[in-house]
Amino acid sequence: MTGEKVDSIDFNAGGGDAADPKLETVDNPTLPWKKTVRLRGIEAPAVRPVTVDADGSGALSCKILHKGKTLAEESDAGTVSVTGCVAVSPIVG
Repeated sequence: MTGEKVDSIDFNAGGGDAADPKLETVDNPTLPWKKTVRLRGIEAPAVRPVTVDADGSGALSCKILHKGKTLAEESDAGTVSVTGCVAVSPIVG
């Protein structure tokens, strides 16, 4: 996760199951932010950063990697930036 400022990051940390993943939250993380998680079965890798920037210049980028391969990558900018990366489980298909 990169950007100018992130207020919070929600991510699938491997709890719950594929139909109802348990998301964890990190508030006010230091950027760049990186987290390694172990997902079970066909759980989807997911990360959702949120920033609120009064002057509208907030910018965020997130990327999901598996064994060095990019599975998902997104960017957003604005007063309220909510960008998210969700990828299909790398073990499906």
